[in-house]
Amino acid sequence: MSLWLAVLGFGILAVLAPLTGGFAELNRIHLVALSVAGVVSVVAVAGIVSVAALVAGLALVVALVGRAVIRRPAGQPPGLPFPPTE
Repeated sequence: MSLWLAVLGFGILAVLAPLTGGFAELNRIHLVALSVAGVVSVVAVAGIVSVAALVAGLALVVALVGRAVIRRPAGQPPGLPFPPTE
């Protein structure tokens, strides 16, 4: 969803740029369209950032739970994934 919002915001800005002389000559309609494009772009970026934060938080929780659940047997030195065999 965020990708389509970003594409929509970029599309509005791409259409407005040549019509307004690089955003230098705006009338009321152009100003409203520019504002909408800005809001849509900000919403898209916020959505992407929130998804990235969710993935990072989920990875952290899985790592912490895995660390708490999986323990080394007594006497096993750190760094060895399995107990030494003889």
